[in-house]
Order: sequence, then structure tokens, then C-alpha cells
Amino acid sequence: MLAAGLSVGLTLLAACGDSPAGSGTPSQEDMDCCTAYGIVSCFCFIWNQNLAGMPGGPVDMFVPGPQGGTVHIYGSTSYDGNIQTCDLTLDMTACESSNQYYDLALTGSLVCSGSWSDEYKAMGYTSSALTFTGTLTIDGNTVDVDETGTISITETLDYLSGEICGRSFSY
Repeated sequence: MLAAGLSVGLTLLAACGDSPAGSGTPSQEDMDCCTAYGIVSCFCFIWNQNLAGMPGGPVDMFVPGPQGGTVHIYGSTSYDGNIQTCDLTLDMTACESSNQYYDLALTGSLVCSGSWSDEYKAMGYTSSALTFTGTLTIDGNTVDVDETGTISITETLDYLSGEICGRSFSY
């Protein structure tokens, strides 16, 4: 599970951020790729800290965000010995998450559903109104973000694609 999150990070380095370091404002698609990476990474951290290794079944818990804020997680999970599945909603309030590419606070409901194993991943992340505020750092350029909108992210083992606030992205 953690390795899958790391593979997305390595893909981000190769695919998002195609302008020379320090050359100015990154493209909107690069910013959306980085935002999607931040959202997925936040879910992976919350999963690994609170649900990984737990038996499948119904979930209803309140947990802290990775670096602040709160998250109410509810829904269900299952595990058959090889494939992990989830159908969860994360109601986030100022849920803070960051690394060298993003420093975001997320507020709103994010539905996370799909399945994965060591060889396979098919996850979806959707929200009708997710607020994300903070900064993104792409190719040495740091930009502020402060938006609320629809989110639709599809994650496979090596790629993220979808729409953020009606804008398409893919990497």
C-alpha cells in the first residue's frame, strides 16, 4: 500500500513540471497534477495510519489529519488475503498534508472507492465540493492555491488522471 503511493510520487516527478526551474508560474495542468497527487497522498497517509492492517468491515471513526485538522472516515473495507477494497467517505475539516511538492489543507467530503494489491490498483476519488488551500512547489516555483470545486481522480498503479474544478489533467 505504501509502495503504491511512492510510485505515484515518482511518476509526478517525471510527468508534471515541464518548465525549467525558476522560470515562473507553472502551467495550470502541472498545478492540477500536483494537487491531485496531494489529495491521493493524503488519503494514502490516512489509510496507512488508521486502517492498514485492520480487519475488513464497517468503518466509522474520527482521526486527526496527517499534520492537523480532522477527518471523519466512514464506509466499509474488505481484504481477501490479496486484494484490498474500500468504499469510504472522508469528511475533512482543515485536513493538512504536505511534502516537498505540496502543502495543502483540505475541507469537504471526499469519496474514495476501489481496490488494489501489490500488482494492481484501481481507485477513484470524487467530491462535489472540495476546498484545497495552500501552496504547490513545481520546478522550484511555489504558487498559492485556494479553490473549491468538483474533484474526480482515477488512480492506477502508475498513473493519475481526471478533473479538478472542471479542468482535465493526466500523468
